[in-house]
Amino acid sequence: MRRWLWLGTMVATVAVAGGCAPRKAAGDQALDPGSVFTADVPLVVESRFYGDLVIFVNRGGLRTRLGMANGNGKRTFMVPKQNFEIGTPIAFEAEGLSALTGGRVSVRSPAVVVRPGQRLVWTLETSLDRSFLAVQ
Repeated sequence: MRRWLWLGTMVATVAVAGGCAPRKAAGDQALDPGSVFTADVPLVVESRFYGDLVIFVNRGGLRTRLGMANGNGKRTFMVPKQNFEIGTPIAFEAEGLSALTGGRVSVRSPAVVVRPGQRLVWTLETSLDRSFLAVQ
């Protein structure tokens, strides 16, 4: 009799524990190891613009300065991995002074979604409105 009582108690305990365990929602997916940014993302800025430009990263309205890109030069910036999330668009901005007009010039890249392992190449043309961003 004791054995049946003990067995019944164990079965009830397992049933209650299984019912209280958290369940995975239908839309939840486990994180794919390739979907987590474990390293900073390189941004290569190829500037054909004649003046120096300050480069910013813009994520969700938060703007962070990356550094200075010299005119007619090439520079690689390492964008901190904290700026990236899977499926979240990110954009870049460049600001400087125009030698022709003496006024401020700026350009904003289109927003792109970056995956781990990719790199970005932003080509800034002499006319900044013709600049383009490539995800490789």
